[in-house]
Amino acid sequence: MNDAIALLAISQLVCIGGLAYLYMQLQSLRSQGRRPRRTGAARIRHVDQSAALP
Repeated sequence: MNDAIALLAISQLVCIGGLAYLYMQLQSLRSQGRRPRRTGAARIRHVDQSAALP
């Protein structure tokens, strides 16, 4: 039983470490550059305009 508890604790620490790593990567991507994002409506409008061309 003690082994199972120890394995559970280790797996939770690994999971928390992975989440922290992903969060830091996300923050670094956000800080690298703030480019204006295209919204979903702009993409749909662009597709409609290209479909209307002869």
